[in-house]
Amino acid sequence: MTREHVVVVSQIPLWSMGAATGGPAFRETLTHLGRRFDVSLVTPALDYVDPSTLPDGVTLHTFAHHFHGVARSVPKIGWVTDTLGWYTFRASAWPIVRRLCAERPPALVYGYEIYGVPVARRAADRFGVPMVARFQGSLMSSRRHERLAGLRYRKHLAALATPADLVIMTDDGTLGDELLRDLGHPPERIRFWMNGVDPAIAASRITGADARVELGVAPGDLLLLTVSRLSHWKRVDRAIDTAALLRERGLPVELVVVGTGPEESALRQRAERSAAAGHVRFIGGVPRDLLAGYYRAANLLLSLYDYSNLANPVIEAMLLGTPLLALDVGGTSNLVHDGVNGRLVAETDPAAIAQAAAGLLGEHDHSRALGQQAARWAREHLWTWEERMAAEIAELERLAGGDVAC
Repeated sequence: MTREHVVVVSQIPLWSMGAATGGPAFRETLTHLGRRFDVSLVTPALDYVDPSTLPDGVTLHTFAHHFHGVARSVPKIGWVTDTLGWYTFRASAWPIVRRLCAERPPALVYGYEIYGVPVARRAADRFGVPMVARFQGSLMSSRRHERLAGLRYRKHLAALATPADLVIMTDDGTLGDELLRDLGHPPERIRFWMNGVDPAIAASRITGADARVELGVAPGDLLLLTVSRLSHWKRVDRAIDTAALLRERGLPVELVVVGTGPEESALRQRAERSAAAGHVRFIGGVPRDLLAGYYRAANLLLSLYDYSNLANPVIEAMLLGTPLLALDVGGTSNLVHDGVNGRLVAETDPAAIAQAAAGLLGEHDHSRALGQQAARWAREHLWTWEERMAAEIAELERLAGGDVAC
């Protein structure tokens, strides 16, 4: 039986921080699409694109992408070159997408994130097929009312407002469902789902004791953990400041920072200038099969993002029963219930965060009980990736069969 053809257009890497490291959402999407459809992936020929890492059922089609990442971090001009990159992506990807659709008409086209969505829309219009827009959350709920937002965030807002037969937005606490409705998407075409969790993490036999030995953490030390890409809005600086304040109080804390990203150099410098100097360890991206040990080793996971803390590390930590402390911003409280399965702090002041952390670190039985309740809640309420993607595949099959939501 011939499988249906799906064209996927995207710019993002399979993993957010290298092979088998970081957020797995795109990889999981391609894996499950490749089990059901013949997938043509159209993406730039960049260093992080390796054909050997693609899941079965996925064929790679690449192109040169000009302006990719050029001067992106330079103040005042970075957004200009970034927007140029968005336009050149569209111009370069389109001939390949057009050829693929002409050679083998797809059952649907799938735009993954803000670069892929406009190209997918054009293909859907040209070839008369359904189109899916997929977003991994968005910070535009907070940023779109800023001065000059229409220029600075043009590519984001234009992609998010692009009409689609189905819009899948990750429920990551950034209120993406409200944003989509405000931008004109009919509610019946929006699917607002949390990411799944990988049960293999919970099944890992790596113990917290093993991880502590590997990290060189003494038995009596209190291990704080952060797991994220080192981007500004993830605010790992708050975790460093918290560790410094706890050290000043005489608590033997060690902070382990898992992840890589553009802020790493600045964060290292901040740590060296703080009272936690020598007690903050940057260990880079960690393969997901090793993360379980770090979660189990930690006395406390800190998640102190600016916009939301409903993220993969929080979900994974909950599944493993790691006590957690998070900022109460965005939709965080939809997942973390203060005093029930974790601890929420409303204030961003490091002193307030350190006070809450000290309370948890000093009340071992209470902290452990919160972790146990978190694990119980996660098992009862969270989807595995198999369950999450089964829901999506069912929606795609409906679209491929000609049933558009109305």
